[in-house]
Amino acid sequence: MNITTQLKNNLKDGLKLMAEDAKIKNYYLNSYNENIFKGGMPIHFQTMFMRGSGNELKDHARAIFSSSMLAYNCFHWIDKKHPFDYDGVKYTEVYFETQLWTLKSSKGSPANIDVVLLGKKGKETHVLFIESKLSEFFKNTDFKLSPSYYKEGNSFCEKESRLEDFAKHVEDVWKEGSRSGYWEGVKQGVTHIFGIFNVLNNDDAYDFFKTQIKNHKSSSIISESKDKLKAHFVNLLFDYQDDDHYIQYKKLYEETIIKSSHNRIDNVRVVRYSELWNSMKNQIDNNDLKDYLWQRYMKYVEGAEQ
Repeated sequence: MNITTQLKNNLKDGLKLMAEDAKIKNYYLNSYNENIFKGGMPIHFQTMFMRGSGNELKDHARAIFSSSMLAYNCFHWIDKKHPFDYDGVKYTEVYFETQLWTLKSSKGSPANIDVVLLGKKGKETHVLFIESKLSEFFKNTDFKLSPSYYKEGNSFCEKESRLEDFAKHVEDVWKEGSRSGYWEGVKQGVTHIFGIFNVLNNDDAYDFFKTQIKNHKSSSIISESKDKLKAHFVNLLFDYQDDDHYIQYKKLYEETIIKSSHNRIDNVRVVRYSELWNSMKNQIDNNDLKDYLWQRYMKYVEGAEQ
């Protein structure tokens, strides 16, 4: 039995513990509602997922191995009355499938980021961009980035960043290396770096991002000016019992995205779900949710504590 099948079977067992009558066919449920805590998603979260380009709720969210539903189950509880303190920042707002402009030529096809958290640290407003991965990084995939990312003048922040040089560097690492590993995630990381950098440095891209936030929450703490924003970007990986894939992908991501983006976005990291869980679990005041997350997911990751 390969590692992916083993994980899927564990997740199937975990779901059965929480919902004995769950109808699972080929690791898919009849509806995404069966895949989330208490079987119902508030309308404003539904709107976020339906706006995203991934068509999550109608298809992928029905999979018991859906990384976006893992992220939803872990983060949906965060609000002003239930903040999440992480790395010294008190996060009080959560958004899913938020879109980011990447290139001038592709405004109609923005990049999607799984989770966005907004919070405060003193007088600073912080935004934490999170890309969630459950089993995707077990795969070996190619690096296929549109030539548009290398085209001079296609970036929103051409003079300040030379983002096309960053993209070309990542491609060069792929050409010179073994090419094994989850390169699709590296490609996605390039698009996210473009999008996040644009939010921080371009007024139009920031307004596009800010408008989405305000559409969902008019009283958001989002800053009117991008100059007051501090950004963090985390690739959040489900560190299953086999640690080799996590280590391999973390090293790959560090050698490509993190190494070559440090002078554009300061805080780019790869984080284990177990690390996040150990920081989060005592901040969740709903014991049913804590038990749900533990039984469904967290007991299957290395280093997670109940």
